[in-house]
Amino acid sequence: MAYKTIIFDFDGVLCHDHFYTNLKVSHPDVYDFINTKIFFKGSDVPDKWMRGELSANDVNKIISDNTGIDFDELSNLFIESVHAMKIDNRLLDLAKTVLSRGGKVALVTNNMEVINTITIKDHGLDKIFPVIVNSCDYGVMKHDDKGSLFDIAMEKLGVSNYEGALLIDDSSKARIAFESKGGATFPYENYEQFEPWMKENLLLMAG
Repeated sequence: MAYKTIIFDFDGVLCHDHFYTNLKVSHPDVYDFINTKIFFKGSDVPDKWMRGELSANDVNKIISDNTGIDFDELSNLFIESVHAMKIDNRLLDLAKTVLSRGGKVALVTNNMEVINTITIKDHGLDKIFPVIVNSCDYGVMKHDDKGSLFDIAMEKLGVSNYEGALLIDDSSKARIAFESKGGATFPYENYEQFEPWMKENLLLMAG
């Protein structure tokens, strides 16, 4: 079938880089704390951050208080790490192709406020995606509230139903929420795994 609407995920799809990676060499003890106490299974900090209940300053304060790193230094290193994140331009090219053929695209992400203030501007994502829906702006994540973030994106796109809509996402929870609405999904792992399917199912898409 021809997909008329394609929704892209950010983390794990458009981008595989992470916050704070520049601390790995300069502050290995702080980096270890972040990976074992902040971004680890069982921590509620990332989800609260992605739901807008915590800010980058809040998280940096937690890290600073627990490791002794200067808050201002950490904040600057954090911003530096966000600027260093790379986007897969091959997927941006796909989004542009879909748009050029009359399709619709959106970016729907479980993410933090720094994506809005830094990443979107750094990579001109708002010039490619006419609709960007970030969980922290709505207080819910993609798998929350029966997938209401997807409904918000579809409404902004002016699409009334999920028939002919595709979600490219590495999260099974997000895919289940999207599929429950009648949309199709692709379980993204990496571009090499995605490319053959893309060529057959998307690049041959009717305009």
